[in-house]
Amino acid sequence: MSTRRTLPWCAGALCDVAKPAEVDAVVSHAMATYGQIDILVNNAAVTWGAPAEDMPLDKWEMVLNVNLTGAFLFSRACGREMIKRRYGRVINVASVAGMVGAAVGGTAHAATKGAIIAMTRQLAVEGAPHGIRVNSISPGVIESPGTAPMLADPKFRELMLAHNLIKRVGQPEDVVGLAVFLAGDDAAYITGTNMVVDGGFACW
Repeated sequence: MSTRRTLPWCAGALCDVAKPAEVDAVVSHAMATYGQIDILVNNAAVTWGAPAEDMPLDKWEMVLNVNLTGAFLFSRACGREMIKRRYGRVINVASVAGMVGAAVGGTAHAATKGAIIAMTRQLAVEGAPHGIRVNSISPGVIESPGTAPMLADPKFRELMLAHNLIKRVGQPEDVVGLAVFLAGDDAAYITGTNMVVDGGFACW
């Protein structure tokens, strides 16, 4: 009889990414389940739409804690394990909002996404001696439950497509395909970069 351990295809765990103890617990759970961490995708995000002059401080802090601090905490916790093996792939999901000004009301979102792009470069510098590659992806408007209310507005959709060189709304697979590429060996010579997936929106 074989004694080879069968690993689950997927193991889930609930976590508030802004709380260090919960992040550490998730990473410990992953290590206990799989014995190693090869790839980290920092994708947790929230937003709060309000002009800067009306932005409640607690909502500003909420966006920063989830979007930026959460990405840092997971990068730190997983990075410690990756350093031990001298291997790791970190993919941070930023946004074109961190590169260009957009609609009024996105100050906190834009600030965190711009910071994630900068953090990606710094983590790439620190991770390189340990065999860890770090890159970020900056999507434009991607069709999802989160963007559904905006895309349901005909004026918003018309404006978005008017400033998009590829005349369609982005799909989840447009981002997923790039993430898979960055995590794989075909991207072995790519680190510290921010790759834009926006149909050409940022060209304007």
